[in-house]
Amino acid sequence: MTGEGESQLEALGLPRSLSRDQAHDWVAAARRLHRETVGEPSDIMNDLRESGVYFNPVASGTRLRKSLELVSKEGAASQLYRMLPSIWKLNLPENRVLLTPEGIAGSYALQEAIKHTANSTVLPRSHAAPAVSGLLTQYSKWNRHRIGGVVALLEGTDKPMQYQAIGALLLMLINDNVGAHHALVAIKEDGSRRRELIDEAFFTASHAFTLGLAPASKIRSGGRQLIGGWIIGEIKRRLGSNFVSTTEKGSEPATVYVKEEGVPAALELIVRDLARGNRKRPSATDLAEAFDRLVEIFLVQRGPLAAFGDLHESPRRTQRLRTSLLEEYRKHLHEQDPARDA
Repeated sequence: MTGEGESQLEALGLPRSLSRDQAHDWVAAARRLHRETVGEPSDIMNDLRESGVYFNPVASGTRLRKSLELVSKEGAASQLYRMLPSIWKLNLPENRVLLTPEGIAGSYALQEAIKHTANSTVLPRSHAAPAVSGLLTQYSKWNRHRIGGVVALLEGTDKPMQYQAIGALLLMLINDNVGAHHALVAIKEDGSRRRELIDEAFFTASHAFTLGLAPASKIRSGGRQLIGGWIIGEIKRRLGSNFVSTTEKGSEPATVYVKEEGVPAALELIVRDLARGNRKRPSATDLAEAFDRLVEIFLVQRGPLAAFGDLHESPRRTQRLRTSLLEEYRKHLHEQDPARDA
């Protein structure tokens, strides 16, 4: 039992005992530092959660840099913060300092110890366990967040795929970019015109599809690029192993295609994500019109695409896909709302 108590103190950077005045100073410094970098302290779990703006491992580098730029440059130079345990703070360049999750949990343990101590010496050990439990709970949530997000994408419980990405995936099925033999290829040598044609054909058609379902949609940055843009990443995250997106390796160009065995999963993903989410669900009629417009705009590019060997569309296959798409979509709508007129 003693060993467990000691390890809990160590995890929080707390000594076995300290004077009441020193304990008050540490708590006051920690709360002030929290206030300056995150906001007004409230309770241990909320404060730990809010510290994720800096310490959540899935925070994007761009967002983290912006957050760090707002941290005061006077922190580390302050004698008030120098006295804190090293595990409670993270010193940054330019005299910036952050209160760590361990500092948050340790300060709450110390507050409880002060509250329950009447004499001049504070013994934090008996109050360390709840704080360590809260700290571990928060770290566990952060650690599981990324894999939880990936699983949610694959299971279709996260936000639905954007219309432009759905349009691009439909185009890959329409153009039979299925299997490595019909992969879309990012040509490196003397291929800039070919690459431009592929990007333009997929963008203009998928954008027309998007506007057919959501007329107010705006073009996202990078939306004009197929290979190298955000669209392929959005499809890959949801289709997983059923979708192949290779990177450039030496003389080998990047390639993108749907696996042959992944075509049913791709169609299921499209239908599922069209029929769910917080956006307005299109009617089957709207979807049919948007699909027809998608094909029409794409085939405007048939000549140049065929000249480069990149056109694999077959009217018969496109008609089969259209029929399957609408049948499955109507079935999905009926399952969600039997009274709905698709």
